[in-house]
Amino acid sequence: MSVIGIDTKIERAKHQIGELQVAIKTWGDAKPYEVIEYSEIDTKIRVWAIEVRHDVPPVFAGILGDVLNNLRTALDYIIWELAGGKGGSQLYFPISDTAKGFETKVHSMKNLVGDIVVKLLLTIQAYKGGSGHALWQLHELNRREKHRFLMPVGAAVRDITVDIAAQMKALGAISDLYPRSPTSLRSKPTFPLQDGAEVTESSLVRGRVGSGWIPNLRSM
Repeated sequence: MSVIGIDTKIERAKHQIGELQVAIKTWGDAKPYEVIEYSEIDTKIRVWAIEVRHDVPPVFAGILGDVLNNLRTALDYIIWELAGGKGGSQLYFPISDTAKGFETKVHSMKNLVGDIVVKLLLTIQAYKGGSGHALWQLHELNRREKHRFLMPVGAAVRDITVDIAAQMKALGAISDLYPRSPTSLRSKPTFPLQDGAEVTESSLVRGRVGSGWIPNLRSM
């Protein structure tokens, strides 16, 4: 193995990340989620719900799995180089769930990589909650990807913007001359989004200003 092998894995991962970003943009441009609205006949409550038009493509998980594998393998190649090819297939970049487990793995490599490398690895703290927590996350995701199909992305609605005046005009509650009144409605977090999930609602109740109506908004 050589530095060329390490660079190749990293560059391949970068290419795959770019491929994934393009795929996500293409999927997003197709408007996979739409907010629809309807009125409940008996209560006159206006409901905003989610319509799923395009599910998350399964290929996203495949590309993400390749990215994880290439980056994790690049780490193992680094240790292989530092050990001069000694240690066989059991030599790998040390990552653990705990600080104690990590230190044990690092010290077990001392005869293969030497004191200087051991000291360097210890400063990386590649364990859960350590300064190298991101490396632990990479390792954990890569490990899980080998045994199950990852669902790489989901979505939730933070809020939606509706024109309350338009809703009231549709019910004949105010004049068509009334100006637009876009309002942001906070949504109940629903993750991942499912078809038909109700995100917020509005009911029209009698107000005290003239003979008009005022909106009563509440999140689901």
